[in-house]
Amino acid sequence: MKTSKVVLVTGASSGIGQATATLLARKGYRVFGTSRDGKGPPGAPYAMRQLELSSATSVEYCVRSVLEAAGRIDVLFNNAGFGVVGAVEETSLEEAQAQLEVFLFGVHRTTRAVLPAMRAQRSGRIINMSSAASTLAIPFAGLYSAGKYAMAGFSEALRREVQGFGVWVSYLEATTIRTQAADEVRIAAQRIADYAPLRDRVIEDFRSAIRHGKDPERVARTVLRVIEAKRPKLVYRVDTASKLLPIAKALAPQRTWDALFGLYGRARGGVGGPRGASAPAPRGWEVEPS
Repeated sequence: MKTSKVVLVTGASSGIGQATATLLARKGYRVFGTSRDGKGPPGAPYAMRQLELSSATSVEYCVRSVLEAAGRIDVLFNNAGFGVVGAVEETSLEEAQAQLEVFLFGVHRTTRAVLPAMRAQRSGRIINMSSAASTLAIPFAGLYSAGKYAMAGFSEALRREVQGFGVWVSYLEATTIRTQAADEVRIAAQRIADYAPLRDRVIEDFRSAIRHGKDPERVARTVLRVIEAKRPKLVYRVDTASKLLPIAKALAPQRTWDALFGLYGRARGGVGGPRGASAPAPRGWEVEPS
């Protein structure tokens, strides 16, 4: 009898994590989801574990619990997170650290925790949920964008380090995905009046885009593709917009993007920078509550 592959999904209480864990469980995978309080959605077809990404002890305990229950971990899907929004000048060091704690250091902790088992198995998949913000940085989400850029670089380096052990590392990019995160975004505590008109409109547009975003099932199906691929690619772009964005960025000079950002800022009544440069609607995010 073939043993079901074991999958660990962080941030599985709602949104992308819930959709992914549910799909994989229905496809016959043995799935363990995580959340900060260890609770999942009612009737979830997968087990839940408590996980606090900022705590090395919590991460180690969670992974050990899954290994004791299932004997192995075949797939890690790093999905949990949140978004800090606000101008870079408004964002405190503590807020910046909290953002990077999830997107970089939290991913580092979970990855280090599962790798010994995967190396011993000589097989595994590590899949990181990045964003189109790792291709085109978003004004008023500078730390969010920085975290996603860091995750992409981390994934590419790690892939080359562990590929010889049969462990494949990939990351996903998507534009706006519909989740419950629209009202859970963290706004920088400091408010500087000069930024207010444009910053507030960007946040409003962001929340609207999340509420009307794409079905998280699209991400779930992409995760399934990565798991079932014989030789997974480094980057999987979930939707058409995320596929076209790298091409557009490569073809258009920087001054074109500056001009587009400026047009958005003026249309939203914001205050532009030099030559009217301003901020675009943040449509490259998929902020996920953990």
